[in-house]
Amino acid sequence: MIPLAEPNLNGNESKFLQKCISSGYVSSTGPYIKEFEDKLSLLTGGKYTVSTSSGTSALHLALKSYEIGYGDIVIVPAYSFVASANSVSMSGASPWFIDIESKSWTLDCNLLDEQLSSETFWKGDHIFHNKTGQKIACIMPVNTLGIVCNIDAVEQIAKKYNLKVIIDGAASIGSEYMESKIAKNITGLITFSFNGNKIVTTGGGGSVVGNDEKLMELIKEKSGTGKRFSGSYNHTVIGYNHKMTNVEAAIGCAQLDRVDEFIYNKRKIHERYNHAIKNFPGLSPIPCPEWSLSSSWMSGIQVNRKIYPNIHKITEYLHSKDIEAKLFWQNLSNQVPYKKHLSSKTDVTEKVANEFIALPCSTNLDEDSQDIIINKFFEALKISI
Repeated sequence: MIPLAEPNLNGNESKFLQKCISSGYVSSTGPYIKEFEDKLSLLTGGKYTVSTSSGTSALHLALKSYEIGYGDIVIVPAYSFVASANSVSMSGASPWFIDIESKSWTLDCNLLDEQLSSETFWKGDHIFHNKTGQKIACIMPVNTLGIVCNIDAVEQIAKKYNLKVIIDGAASIGSEYMESKIAKNITGLITFSFNGNKIVTTGGGGSVVGNDEKLMELIKEKSGTGKRFSGSYNHTVIGYNHKMTNVEAAIGCAQLDRVDEFIYNKRKIHERYNHAIKNFPGLSPIPCPEWSLSSSWMSGIQVNRKIYPNIHKITEYLHSKDIEAKLFWQNLSNQVPYKKHLSSKTDVTEKVANEFIALPCSTNLDEDSQDIIINKFFEALKISI
């Protein structure tokens, strides 16, 4: 089976792990943690980085650092991995799902502005939802598949309505915004994931990146047990024990040594799929908005169901040929835990969720294997009409 996105562990991972084990530092302290965080800051352009146990825990920490919880609402794109919504629920807040735009597959900021203008009222310095009375506290845009959201537009809306911004950048390690490193100029926070299917993996893990020193110090305290000083048992804040281990960071350091190679390979794979379907009726590439240079974490093809109505036959055929392919994320507002939550109309999300097929794009995928995938994909198209 050609997998969708497997980790590439052919560097110094074993060497660094052995060094880590030999040192005895296998828990949440050790030199690899700081090294990993320093390398991430350099890569993303953010001044401060706190590593975490997962991308979800990174989002949770970011939310709690802004004191977001019960009675609050967080804006979440309807098209995202469920961790975005789950982290909001973990914090005690409620998600309000807003559709994405077709030109970027990221949060539709025009629609968001319209919704906030028509569906909320001001009370003091904050806005509240007309029907539920809950305070709107935060916008959580998502860098979909590595495509960076329109950060400037998001921050303008946040300023207009006095909202916090937490970017779910889980898949966007290596992405750029307006020809700058992704976290260089953000005013809020951005989180990343290092799950096994990401460009850079630590097995499981995540991070919060930001440019506000005091806020990031608070996040660091909350990532542990709430101690300000490591040698003390005096706790100043509630901690969540979301820290990354030195073992995971050791893997991450080895991965980051090859991150340029990984990103290059991802983009090359993405470009080859795009070239293969160029000018082919009913097939569209993943969008590329002018403000974003995507990490190309996930590759795939959007298939017009009006032309190819039996899209499931495509994925079934590819699986029969030992090629992993699947319809990707589904509309969060339709998921069982979130059906009763607030949502805008989600027409674009529905279309993308029902038409986008993710295809293998591991960083070690060779051209011969990709040619096989492309050929089998076109064979599958014939039986999906």
